[in-house]
Amino acid sequence: TIVADECTGCELCLPPCPVDCITMVPIAEDLPHWKWKAPVIMLKKVS
Repeated sequence: TIVADECTGCELCLPPCPVDCITMVPIAEDLPHWKWKAPVIMLKKVS
């Protein structure tokens, strides 16, 4: 079983698949498929 949300595209699942049922298909990097970075908030250090 492949968990699509956790797939990184490394293709390590392809060789061990006993029935060759996994196909890697490239997807376009448009808004619905974009991997957004988490926002980073800079904080000042208080001493």
